[in-house]
Amino acid sequence: MSFKVWNPKQYASDRSHLMPVITPAFPSMNSTYNVTETTKRIIMGEIERAHKLTMLKKDNVDWELLCHKFPFFCNYLYYVQIRVSALSSTAYRKYK
Repeated sequence: MSFKVWNPKQYASDRSHLMPVITPAFPSMNSTYNVTETTKRIIMGEIERAHKLTMLKKDNVDWELLCHKFPFFCNYLYYVQIRVSALSSTAYRKYK
């Protein structure tokens, strides 16, 4: 059986990934292949925020500050809400 291993030298599509996070198990894959510029900016911003918080309190990190509930509706003006419904519970479970 042949598995495709993530390899930007061999595959042009692998070179286009914006934020590769490669799985350590075989076959190596990029677990963030679908990250967009916007998603990357948000993730990198959160990593930077966490780094700053941990550096401020090196000896006594306030994990509450780091792991607080994210105020989604305050931070984003626009969002998409998706409601899923089906004619039966059996049909619904197929998409759950």
